[in-house]
Amino acid sequence: MGDYMIAGLNEEPTLNLYDKIADSPYGELVEDESGSYIAVPIFINGEQLNTQKLDLTYDESDGVKDGVINDHYENPDRDQFIIKSYAVDPNGEILYSFKGEDDGDEAIEMLRGLIWGEESQEAIEEYAAEQ
Repeated sequence: MGDYMIAGLNEEPTLNLYDKIADSPYGELVEDESGSYIAVPIFINGEQLNTQKLDLTYDESDGVKDGVINDHYENPDRDQFIIKSYAVDPNGEILYSFKGEDDGDEAIEMLRGLIWGEESQEAIEEYAAEQ
């Protein structure tokens, strides 16, 4: 899919997911019989409603364990592929980015709507509670 870049403010940036995830208060690395994932608790108004699982199962399919995942390994029959990346910033926040066709995920659409003022906070909270 061409070049892919992750930029940050660190003078010596690295893809540090596995080195720094243990220090993050925002999620934890889980490796069990179902695979590898980051468990991120979802809080709304101070109450944990659920936990989002960020799948890392296919991270090493390209030969490197770095938090960059080409979903071609998970979905080999798809025409469009997405490259996902996960990193941890200096505050411990888990950063997610992707390159590729948007799959129209409802949660992402609602988040974009919130950012652009097309969706209300209440609608987001209702959606999160339903999930």
